[in-house]
Amino acid sequence: MSIALNLSAAAAITSYSDLIDEIRDMVDNAAYPQSAIDSAIRKAEAHFNRVFRTPEMETVAPLIVTTEYSNVPEDFLEMRSIRYAADPCRDLISYSPAGLYMTYRGVSGSPQGYAIEGQRLRFGPVGNATFDMLYFAAIPALTITSPSNWLLDKHADLYVAATLYHVARRERDSDGEAQAGNEMQEIIASIQTSSAKARWGSGPLTPQGIGQVAGGRA
Repeated sequence: MSIALNLSAAAAITSYSDLIDEIRDMVDNAAYPQSAIDSAIRKAEAHFNRVFRTPEMETVAPLIVTTEYSNVPEDFLEMRSIRYAADPCRDLISYSPAGLYMTYRGVSGSPQGYAIEGQRLRFGPVGNATFDMLYFAAIPALTITSPSNWLLDKHADLYVAATLYHVARRERDSDGEAQAGNEMQEIIASIQTSSAKARWGSGPLTPQGIGQVAGGRA
């Protein structure tokens, strides 16, 4: 199978079903298995979640702490900050697990710091508090029941290129794989550049000194 990559129609792709139709059209096979396309989409989304940390992925969720540990949200990828809901200028300090333990072991009171241990957050001192947690959330997966997401809305061409890349790998189409792969990487680089500009602007940044996660690395 030879895949001819043409992303000129990508702007018309607004849903999961549109993406399926587009992939079938590009591989010139109206009966191409949906299960194979779905597998390619899942692989593409896994890659997106590894490489992207864009403003659109930043999510604020309420966090009510009553014990030493709390679970992170199911769509959690990476932490940005945890701050008191009643005092948005007061952030908790990010510690290594060992640093949090050495600093606050056995201490009760209002939490001042946190550490990420696996899929849990650990707080110290241990006490009750309500926070707003800002974190990077995974890109919602495209499905029949969830037919769109922000990435498809803004960058349908990336979804097409990345899905075709994995379809070409499945079909052992080296030319199609190379073409789709190059297109995918170019679009990813462009989105990352745009995201950096959206976050920081085009002017010079003001240095704030060197900081690091508190505590020993263990």
